Amino acid sequence: MERFDDYSGKIPQRSLKEVLEALEKNQADYNFLEEKIHLRGETEYYEGSADLTLRIKKGEKMWASLRKIGIEGGRMMATPDSVFMINRLERYFVAGSVESLQKVSGYEFSYNDLESLVTGSIPAAYLTNSKFRQEGAACILEINDRDPLMTYTINAYNLLPEHIELRDGMGGNAEVQYKTYQKMKGKFYPQWLEVSIESPEITAKAILEIKEITINAPKEMTFSIPSRYEEITW
Repeated sequence: MERFDDYSGKIPQRSLKEVLEALEKNQADYNFLEEKIHLRGETEYYEGSADLTLRIKKGEKMWASLRKIGIEGGRMMATPDSVFMINRLERYFVAGSVESLQKVSGYEFSYNDLESLVTGSIPAAYLTNSKFRQEGAACILEINDRDPLMTYTINAYNLLPEHIELRDGMGGNAEVQYKTYQKMKGKFYPQWLEVSIESPEITAKAILEIKEITINAPKEMTFSIPSRYEEITW
């Protein structure tokens, strides 16, 4: 396990080139990824925990099944252009485009961004023209030529992503904090991460504790909407 608080002593001074090379080197290497996750979440209307099985076919499909005390309560599937969710407990489903989900969250993001956040793989080429500075053990890269403002913090000791923040300039804020990593086949994958979103549309927090990671052992990613389920629109 790789923990940021395990490091002490003299802080290495890093350059943008070093950081980008490290990010490129640690790009997640898989065609199919499965993670067993314990999820704790909180919104304005709900607080609780559940077990999540997440499966990703790289660049094509992301699938998740949410269970509590062994009973499936929901299922999700995302593709580069669409998002589908089923709530089995309340018998409804949501089907929409990635653009419609962007409106709900208040932030622009792509399917590839979702994969990158889950795997801790930040494309180095994307950050080539970022503004770079180092404050203590924090190597900070900012992209402010787009809306929202994006800030990436890379730990100077191990050159792994530690924090990602998006600010929309209107009080909205989204953050991903990576607490620990696990090394699998020469690459570091997030093992504990915390996500929060604050916008006029939604306020939510989640802690994801990844219990098990399996690489390149494809499994089914079935998704069908039962009849008589009510459709809910965003």
